[in-house]
Amino acid sequence: LTGHLESEQGNLDVAQSLLNEAVAIFDRHDLPFWRAHTLHLLGRVAFQRGDLGEAAALMTEALDLQRHLGNDWGIAVVLMSLGLLERRRKDSHRAQAYLGESFALNWMIGAQVDSAQTLEQLAAVQAHEGELNRAARWMAAAAALREKIGLKWLAGSQQIYEAEVAFIRSRLGEPKFVAAWTEGQSLPEETAVAEVLDALREAQTHVGTSPGLDTADRGRQRVNEDSGAASQW
Repeated sequence: LTGHLESEQGNLDVAQSLLNEAVAIFDRHDLPFWRAHTLHLLGRVAFQRGDLGEAAALMTEALDLQRHLGNDWGIAVVLMSLGLLERRRKDSHRAQAYLGESFALNWMIGAQVDSAQTLEQLAAVQAHEGELNRAARWMAAAAALREKIGLKWLAGSQQIYEAEVAFIRSRLGEPKFVAAWTEGQSLPEETAVAEVLDALREAQTHVGTSPGLDTADRGRQRVNEDSGAASQW
């Protein structure tokens, strides 16, 4: 916890030292969940430093361990970070695959805060791939979910979000943007999820990893089960 707080305050050397000490303690006491959690935090520190290779290695190790533990929440959290990392690397297929699986897991376990934030990131990936109408609809769906659950913005996040929305608006043009945004705000929950699952499956064909396909199949089954009681965000 102290290492995480130090990283949030920008004290990266102190954070890295504390987190490395924590990993050693968790190893000695055979606490794999906390080892995975701390490796993820170390990956985020490396990401803050701009060392994307080290960040990817640490996050991937954390992801593998969380998958071994079967911890859907832990898997989703690490996938979100890997998605952001691949966005930085401008690898849209991997970003889509990681973020799509993260969103699907968050939706299945009822993590609405993480669902909203991940859907925003997915929309941004779609926008920069030229899927502007879909991007506007997903951004609007995420905005509706934010409003529903009363999710506040973290420092600096709202400016990034507004810049992404402005990018989509400028590329689509005002009439098309308004139409897509209006549609997205009233998009049934299961429809939005089904669209993300389709995009996840498409991205996985490029990335070639089976866990994401398994998650897409689980999510599709859940959508089918819930389709009789579709609701808005």
